[in-house]
Amino acid sequence: MPPPTDEVLSRIAAGIVLSRDVFASLYDPLAVRHGTDELKMVQLRVPMSQVPFFSALAAAREGGWIDELCLQLLSAGAIPEVDKKTPAASSMQIDLQGIVQPLLGYLRPELLQTGVMTATRRVGCIIIDHGTEKVTGTGFLVGPQALMTAWHVVSLLVDAKGAVLPNSQSEIRIEFDRFGGSHETVTVHVAEQWLIESSRYHPTEMPSVTVTDFNNVAAEGFDVFLDYAVIRLQTAVGRERGFYKLDPQRKPRVNAAGAQVTLFQHPSGVGMRVAMGVGVALWPPVLESRLRHNANAQHGASGGLLVDAEFQPIALHQCGFSDEGGSAVINGAIPTACIATKGEKVADYLTVIGFDPIWKIAATAEPVLGREDFQRAVLLCLSGKKRILAVSGDPKTGKSFSIKLLRSLLGDAEHSVIEFRAAELEIEPERLAAQILKRVAASSLASALPSASNADTAIEAWIKDTLFPEFAYRLKIATGQKMTWLVIDDLDVNPLPNGAIRHFLERLYQEIELIPLLRIVLIGFSGVVPGASALLVSRDLCRMVTHEEISTYIGLYSSALNITLSPAEVQRLTVTVEKGAALLGGPRFSALATYILEVLHPAMSIS
Repeated sequence: MPPPTDEVLSRIAAGIVLSRDVFASLYDPLAVRHGTDELKMVQLRVPMSQVPFFSALAAAREGGWIDELCLQLLSAGAIPEVDKKTPAASSMQIDLQGIVQPLLGYLRPELLQTGVMTATRRVGCIIIDHGTEKVTGTGFLVGPQALMTAWHVVSLLVDAKGAVLPNSQSEIRIEFDRFGGSHETVTVHVAEQWLIESSRYHPTEMPSVTVTDFNNVAAEGFDVFLDYAVIRLQTAVGRERGFYKLDPQRKPRVNAAGAQVTLFQHPSGVGMRVAMGVGVALWPPVLESRLRHNANAQHGASGGLLVDAEFQPIALHQCGFSDEGGSAVINGAIPTACIATKGEKVADYLTVIGFDPIWKIAATAEPVLGREDFQRAVLLCLSGKKRILAVSGDPKTGKSFSIKLLRSLLGDAEHSVIEFRAAELEIEPERLAAQILKRVAASSLASALPSASNADTAIEAWIKDTLFPEFAYRLKIATGQKMTWLVIDDLDVNPLPNGAIRHFLERLYQEIELIPLLRIVLIGFSGVVPGASALLVSRDLCRMVTHEEISTYIGLYSSALNITLSPAEVQRLTVTVEKGAALLGGPRFSALATYILEVLHPAMSIS
């Protein structure tokens, strides 16, 4: 579009109702940015008879930033309504196109599609029921277990010292996929200590405060009070949904091409709504810790996600400003770059506290389909609450895969996994004891063990009184500072024979607490573990992989690749994997793993 004529500029200048100082506060920062003289220098060079501010508008027009200045004036309510009207018909001409909102620019369709789909997965509705009070807001994932919102949304659950109120975790929940209609929502609860970090709003931003001079509020404190809170969720839903990483260098663009913003919100707790607008100004000029924007928002939008033209997070929606008559003037947000810079616990956004199941074998990229019960059982053994883990299940359900999963869960520096197949175990108790000690440590500890040939009592008594005490003493030395996991596989295929070997292992199960760093995993073992205290035994039942477990894996894998899939796309891929694995033949567990590794992974990795 052509720049405004002198006549149009005269009409705008004549209608400006701001004082010279207030006009200068809007004009001068733009002038400096564009290499133009500030207002006082411009007005020194013009005759007194000229309409006030005309010379400043003309200078902005010549410098190519008149649109930015007019947008600032509009946001401050300085341009009269007459200048927003359509020009008279006699002054119009027809063209085949026209950019009537240059600051909105254009959106690339591929970014629009993936950006919206990604945001709808990562933005949730916050619902708080505190006594008779009910509050709703919006938040978005910034870590696998972390959700960011406005501090004032959750403030009624926080005391004056910034600590969460006792039992307040039961009064807050997050609903994802809340789109309205018959769409199924996903409810996520929060951790007991749910507040990772927070920052209150500025004292002048309290709802009861009236700001008499919108453009000249003192800047002090606006870089400290940032009105945000980061909530720790009960589960790591961000692993599958994905999350935004806050970039301290990514600041909102204002009053320039590419200044468009998109706001994802849950106004009044209803289904998700999306509004578009532009970034109008960063304020205060010396801090730029507030973004003024004109995307539509309502109560409940606080904590909403503002993204830029590339659908990357740039701000957290905070508030709206109204005039004396109650009419909305402009909206406010907190740039996420400020939070990323000022936040003291930003690194904690990426941590997970509690159960965080692995979904692939790190060394081989093999998929882990389900098996959360096994991983929970391993954690119980790590804590010392359990000492023996018995894994059972139907044939060909991946019981032996438990060994790979166990090794992937444990670190080599602190753990040692000693693996035996049931068929290779020595039958004689003293030879079995030596076999275990050799695998755990050097052969020296396995030599000169007591021999049954020298026993003068029954074999059971000799194992109890002579062999086992010596074995336990040496094994305790052998484990050192490492937790040792003794794994016996294929117990369903090769059950242990009755006799001395069973007596020896039963004694080991019974006296396992004598060796603090020993854990035993029995794969293919069902029934009661003989000799062991039931309180020390954890169990895992392997079963056929379900449709839902495949879907969950596809969601996790796509999120790790930063690919956002719609629920329908996940379901289509799940069916494809199931049918493709069936064509391979063989056990379902192995066929699924093979198809995922050799077909799904390469297909999804194509950029």
